[in-house]
This record gives sequence, C-alpha cells and structure tokens, in this order.
Amino acid sequence: MNKTFYNKWQELLDLKIDDSRVVITNCFLSLEAKTRLYIGRSLDAQFVYIEFAKSSLDNLNLPIVKGLETIRVSEPKIDKTKDYIKISNKTNNTELFVAFSSSLYDLLVNTTDYYSAYNALVITIKEYQSFFSNVNISLSLQEEQGLCAELIELSALIDKKGEDVVMNWMGPSRNKRDFLFDKTALEIKSTLGQVDSSILVSNENQLTLSFPHTLEKLFLKVYILEKSKDGIDIVSTAQEILSKLSNINNKSCFIVNLLKMKVDLKSYKCKYHFSIQDAKRYSVVEAFPKISKEMLAKGIFNVKYRVHLDAIKEFEITEEELYEQL
Repeated sequence: MNKTFYNKWQELLDLKIDDSRVVITNCFLSLEAKTRLYIGRSLDAQFVYIEFAKSSLDNLNLPIVKGLETIRVSEPKIDKTKDYIKISNKTNNTELFVAFSSSLYDLLVNTTDYYSAYNALVITIKEYQSFFSNVNISLSLQEEQGLCAELIELSALIDKKGEDVVMNWMGPSRNKRDFLFDKTALEIKSTLGQVDSSILVSNENQLTLSFPHTLEKLFLKVYILEKSKDGIDIVSTAQEILSKLSNINNKSCFIVNLLKMKVDLKSYKCKYHFSIQDAKRYSVVEAFPKISKEMLAKGIFNVKYRVHLDAIKEFEITEEELYEQL
C-alpha cells in the first residue's frame, strides 16, 4: 500500500474529535490527475470524497454495494464550485474500508479525466463487492502460492531489518514493486518445483528499472515451493508476522494490506499448504532475460511471459549479497 496514503489515514484515525465535527484531509494524486481525493471521518464513521465538475455527474447511476453508501454531495468545506461522490463506511470494519479506499487510490492516482476517475471507482467497488458481502472468498492456487511467497519473504526481512520493513511491502498495491527500498526494489516469484521450473512474469514492466518510477537496482527472489498437507499457509505465515510486530501502526498496515489481497485473518480458510524446497536470488541487470515495453510494437501491452530458471543462472547471487543491498 502507498505509505503516504496509509499514513494520512492513520493521522486521521488518531485524531480526537467531538460528536459534531467532520475532519477532511486532502490526499495527493499525480500532478496530471484532474480529480482530487479526500478522506474524512466523524466520531464513528469514515468517508472518501472524489471531486468532480458539477456537470460531469449529471444523470449518473451510482453503484450500490453492501457495506458502502455512495451518494452525490456538495461539500463547501472543500470547494463549493465542485461536486463530490461521497463513499461512507457502513460496516464495523475500519481496516476493510481503509483497504478499499487504498485500492481506489491506486487506480485514481494517474487518472487524467473525470470519466477515468469514475471508472476507477466502479472497478474498485466491483472488485470489493463480493468481499463486503462475504469475507470468506477463497483465492486460487496461484494467488495463495504467490501471496504465501511474499509473506515468507516479509517474515525473513523483518528478522533482518526490523519490523518497520512491513511498510516497504508494496505487493498488494497496483503498479508497485513487491518490496521497495528507496530506489532499490525486490520482486518475489514462486514456482511449484516438481511441476514447473519457470516463473510467470505478469507484464512487460515488472522486470524493468523504469516503471513506475526509475530504480537504481532491481532484484528477484524465487521461492521453489511444493504443495504439502502439513506445510505452511498464508494464514499461519501472516500470524507469525503479526507476532513479530509490536508497533500498532505496523500491525494495522499489515492487516490492511492483507485485506487488499482479500484475506481476513479472522475468517479466511486456506485451501493450500506449501513447503519450501529452495530459494534463489538474482540481480536483474540489463542483460537479464526479459521483455520490456521498448521491445514491443506500439499498441501492444500487458504482455505475460515465462522465464526458465536454467536461463538465468549466471545472474544468481547469494542471500548475503541480496540483503546487503536492500
């Protein structure tokens, strides 16, 4: 999750306010974004406000979902010349609402027109619609496997770098690296060793240094897992991480990130368990086998491809070399 956005929520939730006051805070989007995003709270409720020109909301059909109230409002406290879509939390779960609004932020941050901003809202609501109605949705094998690998690495990083590293876990946020340390990033991949000795790369930007912001160093760590009846799973690994976190903000940030991945530790039932067979680490330098957007013809994007582990042996580094540079 975007650390600045999460910190905005934490500052707002920590404020002591009286029965009648509503506090509203601006959340920075990109300079190109036409809309504005605000978060707010009263004594017992939380809100998100998305700014629009008044005419752009005429004849608008607002999405309806259990757990959210979505209405068109004027908000003179912000700007009386604009209108806003106000989304109110109608659940008793503040962390879930923060996760929802964080996912919305991820989509809004680079929108350049009101249509795209509204579309981002619709996409986010549809994404969370079933989750607000039923928090017991199961992830697929690939999703549980991938999340488990990220959590295994997060637990190891906490042991190496301390619990604040939980704020460097960006995996649940769209268009972000799995772990980001200033201008150094770490991508986590996993494979079921006996089934496949290759990794899936989700798009043409994932193994490049230039997206979404320019990096100086990029590393890849691959966990070779096996399905196991008695192995670890995402819940047990997450509970292990929570036991290492003493700071309440770190715990809350971690729980919110899990909710963005559609995992509620109070109710989620894991379908898959894994054992760790091996882990390999690589430095993703210029010669590393990959597809980048510069290699693609205009109009081609979102390219998925696989990289065989045998083809990247020359880029392998040790555990010590990896952690020295993070």
